[in-house]
Amino acid sequence: MNIRKLLLIVTVAMTSLAGQGQTSLRIAMPWVFSGYRQNGIRWSLDTVIRPTRAMWSHVNDSVSRSKVSMDAIDYAEMLLRSDTTAFTEHADTVAPAMVGNFDPEHPLGPATPYWLDRAIRERDFADNFIYSNMVKDPYCIDYAEWKLPVPPKLPKDDYSFRGFIRNLELPVPHVPGNGITPRGEIGQINWLHTCNIALQLSQAYISQNWYQGGSDYLAIFANFLWDVALNPVYHPKLMFQSTLSYKLAINSTLQDQFHKYAVSQELFQYNLKFGYKAAKNWFYSMTALFKTQFLNSYPSDSETRTASFLSPATLNLGLGMTYSYTKPNKKLSFTASIAPVSYNLTTCIDRLVDHAQFGMLPDQRINNEFGSNAEVNFYWALRDNISYKTRLFLFTDYSNFVGDWENTLNFQWSKLFSTQLYFYFRYDTAADTSKGSRWGKWMLKEILSFGLSYTFSTKG
Repeated sequence: MNIRKLLLIVTVAMTSLAGQGQTSLRIAMPWVFSGYRQNGIRWSLDTVIRPTRAMWSHVNDSVSRSKVSMDAIDYAEMLLRSDTTAFTEHADTVAPAMVGNFDPEHPLGPATPYWLDRAIRERDFADNFIYSNMVKDPYCIDYAEWKLPVPPKLPKDDYSFRGFIRNLELPVPHVPGNGITPRGEIGQINWLHTCNIALQLSQAYISQNWYQGGSDYLAIFANFLWDVALNPVYHPKLMFQSTLSYKLAINSTLQDQFHKYAVSQELFQYNLKFGYKAAKNWFYSMTALFKTQFLNSYPSDSETRTASFLSPATLNLGLGMTYSYTKPNKKLSFTASIAPVSYNLTTCIDRLVDHAQFGMLPDQRINNEFGSNAEVNFYWALRDNISYKTRLFLFTDYSNFVGDWENTLNFQWSKLFSTQLYFYFRYDTAADTSKGSRWGKWMLKEILSFGLSYTFSTKG
């Protein structure tokens, strides 16, 4: 081996141990690495022939200096023996550029600055030397990336206004005995309530000399509804619903010689439904219905009383099955009850009221009937402010038949104002048709009202 080769080997060994600053530390100290790299070994003259710096103090004490030196020398000598001619030719090409001699291909100098090119080459040499140590002496590696624990991750920054207030760490006020129940201690809601109150008014004043004629009038329509139901979320096997409603419509009749006011509609009604689950949507059920009115009713320009308190009054009880279905969004509900066994009680205690119009004898105050009944209730929210509700009730004692069909179309313009269109159809085979009405056994009542309406509900 000539002097030039010996100088090259010594330079490689010394540079591998000493290097420049952090490079020697990277070679001699234990390393955390990402695995064996597959890049090739890149050698050139300017990465191995550089001033040797004696920085032996940076060598790890756990590895002897002689062993590291011999490994480095063997490694460099192996590279030189593999392709000495190519190495020498490459050194002759790069050396003039390093010292600043003129190069015809780069008259203005190399494209890469000398200091940057030198730093890149020194880095490549150090990486290649570390790679060789990994392969030859893996026992010198104290740590590996796949053996380290997963580094902790910082939570995602919250840039919202709520996050800003939270980061302020403001003190939380605590007032003992304030009577406020913590949110986590609120009990379950077993009963769901719905309450609706509506009041519509209509008034007109017409002077006596009005060219078209007419009369003054004042009309009042009031509606009250209170519905209580057992929460099916906590009581899925039970069904209980109680509904109390009262409707009253009064209008002034100044042209009537007997009465100043007339009752155009009055209905007090109570419905009760109780059941126990039999199948998916079917319940064994018991239904109850009671309805009457409180005020006296008279025809126009007549003192003949047509209805009063408990005249008539109807009580109906039934045993059977009920099918109930409600969509999850609560915008549609359907209930159908069939009672093969039903009891119907009709009363008329006012002697001034004609009993014949209810299918009763003149001196008969109570009429008992046994038969079957069916009831259908349907609710549909067409829009957020438009809803339709209907109720159909049928009863027969196998000799007479009675059917009531109520329809309500509600337009809720705001939280306090609404318009209601109400249709009530009734068919009774026992009705008195001696007066020769063209409707016969069919009856109809229609009311269009506009005014105040407020609903309170816990059903969601």
